[in-house]
Amino acid sequence: MIKIDNKDIDKIQKSYTRKTCKEFSRRITVLENVIQLLQSPSPINLSDIDWSNDRTALRAVIGDSNIKSKDNATLLANFNLYRNSRGVRLNMLSLDLITFMIEIKDLVSEKPENLKKTQTKIKTNTSIIQEDELIKYLFNYDYYYDDYIVQIAEKLDLGVCPYCNRNYITHLQGRRKKRVIGPTFDHFFDKAKNPYLALSFYNLIPSCSVCNSNLKNQKDFYLETHLHPYIHDANNDFSFDFNLDLLSKHSNSKIIFKPKIIYKVDKKSDEYKRLKGDGTDNSGSVNVFKLKEIYEKHYDNVEEIHKKFDKNSPHYIKSLSAHLESMEVPEEEFYRYHFGNYYKKEDFNKRPLAKLTKDIYEKMKAISPLYDM
Repeated sequence: MIKIDNKDIDKIQKSYTRKTCKEFSRRITVLENVIQLLQSPSPINLSDIDWSNDRTALRAVIGDSNIKSKDNATLLANFNLYRNSRGVRLNMLSLDLITFMIEIKDLVSEKPENLKKTQTKIKTNTSIIQEDELIKYLFNYDYYYDDYIVQIAEKLDLGVCPYCNRNYITHLQGRRKKRVIGPTFDHFFDKAKNPYLALSFYNLIPSCSVCNSNLKNQKDFYLETHLHPYIHDANNDFSFDFNLDLLSKHSNSKIIFKPKIIYKVDKKSDEYKRLKGDGTDNSGSVNVFKLKEIYEKHYDNVEEIHKKFDKNSPHYIKSLSAHLESMEVPEEEFYRYHFGNYYKKEDFNKRPLAKLTKDIYEKMKAISPLYDM
């Protein structure tokens, strides 16, 4: 679990909020135009409607997801039929749209600890249920993804999933800005249960598909029982270590350096609860993302680090250290050169297994009589 930490995060959030609110405002305007059209005493004609923009908006205003006809004339006949029985809904929607416009900036930009309060406030002050077609229209994550959301990870300089620190989430766009590869965005507060938070900046966690879809999926996450990458820094709360273990494959067996997780916080602490859980199902980020089980498979990485400190190679490491020391190369540069990863924790989100590598390096450095850097 790596904290998302970028000195420009406020600037990135404000830029995203500004662009998202502008598009949200445009969609509100489309809805308002549709409401005015439906409230008109005159029958609606085909020429009155911009079908390229208003088809989904019309369906959202009516609130009926079953109206999916591609025949505009049939669709129009249905709308003229519906409008006669939906006058009360239209009047209420006009007031609800005003509320959305007032609250949208806070809803998009609020910090994680305030998101659900803001959502509750909107629910209390509007008449729309969250399953309504209008909510799906306004808070359509898929619509905003390519032009607004996907840029977040790139601007934050996130190269690796913050949940597992194993898989790259490098973004690559193809023609027409369509994603070729790149991050999925986990909604810390599941968007199916919290649709108003589908576009909220601090509810969008750039992550790999394994963590997002395979492991977390739609599990309920809470700030009290799970690590939130935007606010919790667990780097000093746990570390990777290893045990010697026997690995058997077919008829062969070998001793391996099996990674394990060491918790450095009290078992009664909030930090421990977020890491390991409170005993309830799906609590604790280490449990949900199967970090213990997954990292146990990276014994070859630990073995490689161990070999570089191996007692049978004293001349190599001593000569290398002496050479770099004579060149006045700092430990950070030596580490990057020799172990192929980032030294500072604020850079752990740039390369897979950065925390594992650094933790095992620190352990070996502490126990190796040959290392003097």
